Amino acid sequence: MMKTTADIEHDIYLVAKDYLAGRIGGSVYKEGTRPRDSAKEDAVIVVSFASTGQRQEASVYVNIFVPDTASGHGEGMPDKARLQKVASMGEWLAEAVNDTYSDLQAALGSATGILEGQGTGQHIVSIHLTLTINTI
Repeated sequence: MMKTTADIEHDIYLVAKDYLAGRIGGSVYKEGTRPRDSAKEDAVIVVSFASTGQRQEASVYVNIFVPDTASGHGEGMPDKARLQKVASMGEWLAEAVNDTYSDLQAALGSATGILEGQGTGQHIVSIHLTLTINTI
């Protein structure tokens, strides 16, 4: 049966929730549900694309917010060591998806990026997963 973007979001949410427990300092959220004022190391699941057909392709981002560290000048600075550690979780997360679902095949879709969270005091590790879904 073909999966909707909501189905895909839920599947990845369940895996990320289990896999990231104890690895990040916050919680895992579906897109649009993370509290706007959260200063925790949270992950947000975003499905950006899903095709139709017997073999679906999907693009999913797992965005992990990493709080900046104090610089001593009243400004936050990226926590480079933590950002690097969180960024390295992408391949393991893809493997966790593959180990959990027989109808999903996950892989890194692009190099993991690090973005500045404008005005949030956080940087965002953006893990891009591509999924192939067997709907037969």
